[in-house]
Amino acid sequence: MSDILQLQHYINGHFVAGHDYHAVHNPAKGTLLAYSPQASAAEVAEAMAAARAAQRARPSSAPDFCAVLPR
Repeated sequence: MSDILQLQHYINGHFVAGHDYHAVHNPAKGTLLAYSPQASAAEVAEAMAAARAAQRARPSSAPDFCAVLPR
């Protein structure tokens, strides 16, 4: 792997760069896989608000996905 990924957050339909990146390593080989950002309190609040709005916007006629999963 020659290129190291620099990950971003995906919040409310758009990518957010984040800050304070930390390294993510392959635990088996110890090789560097990517750099992952930390989320600020504001980014977490924005993601939570977007998730709540999406949940409220879900139509009541949408199938209950848990009910259709094989058991």
